[in-house]
Amino acid sequence: MISSIAGIVKSSTSNAVVVDVGGIGVLIQVPNRIAAGIQIGS
Repeated sequence: MISSIAGIVKSSTSNAVVVDVGGIGVLIQVPNRIAAGIQIGS
């Protein structure tokens, strides 16, 4: 299990985000309310 991750949000759906970490895109499933508040590029 991953406890923390840092990178740039490249894309998001209603229940997941893709975070670019050193050139690797990490898909992270999140609750809908969290995904709704995430901005691309943050």
